[in-house]
Amino acid sequence: MSGKGYGKVILFGEHFVVHNEPAIVSGLKNLVTVMEVEEGPWNAELDEQSKQGYAAVAKALGIEGKTFTLTTEEIVPMKQNLGSSAAFYVSFANALNKKYGLGKTKNDINKAAYQGEVFIHGKPSGIDTSASTFCKPLIFRKTLDGSFIIKKLKIGAPIHLLISNTGPKKGTGELVAQFGALKEKNAVSKDVFKLYKAIFNNAKKAIKEGDMERLGFLMDLDHGLLAAFNLSTKNIEKARIIMKEHGSLGSKITGAGGGGNIIGLFRSQDDAEKAKNELGNEGFMTLYARIE
Repeated sequence: MSGKGYGKVILFGEHFVVHNEPAIVSGLKNLVTVMEVEEGPWNAELDEQSKQGYAAVAKALGIEGKTFTLTTEEIVPMKQNLGSSAAFYVSFANALNKKYGLGKTKNDINKAAYQGEVFIHGKPSGIDTSASTFCKPLIFRKTLDGSFIIKKLKIGAPIHLLISNTGPKKGTGELVAQFGALKEKNAVSKDVFKLYKAIFNNAKKAIKEGDMERLGFLMDLDHGLLAAFNLSTKNIEKARIIMKEHGSLGSKITGAGGGGNIIGLFRSQDDAEKAKNELGNEGFMTLYARIE
């Protein structure tokens, strides 16, 4: 029996979400992991940590004392901050739900997959499994007790994105600490957070109304805030310029920054594919992604 889990992208809220501000995240329909699950010995290539993660997912669904042989037919690209590990656990949970007729809801699947992520990331935010499970734009917010709240966000028109890898980055923990230190050091940070809230509220409205021009402008603004916290790089800015010169409505860091991925917004898939070729010519590995 097979199950699916989807890749993810953070549209707004990197770093701010750590400080209990809301973020907008979405699963990506065309970046998917499809996993076939059968009872049998664990795959020989799985390390102990991965086995424990999958066992934790199964236990959260009420299945204990069984091992499984896993076959993946499609995989979300790995080590690109696209939520590949969450997609593995969500696809596994969905496969078990179908195989044993458990009747679990998407909320149940999300909570179960989160238990698998704990074995990989220690204290994951829950953003990745939420996006992978629901595969829709979501408003995500951490609560003061460490749990999280998610709410579906209606979408007025398809969102066409390019996700471009700008090269190696610093560790996420280091970048989170850097953001936090600058926030505490500069009193003006309170005004930056107010501006982020305004960007977030306007982005929510733009997504609901399908206003891509306004959404692109807001992405540029949001990137500026992240760049002010020293999270941009020369390569990030180079990729953004190439995108802008070839039809991007706006672009920004997605994820921790300091390298890694950026996203660019385009009017159509055709426009995005043309810009993708240009980015490839400049050495940037780039994926097209769609939110609908």
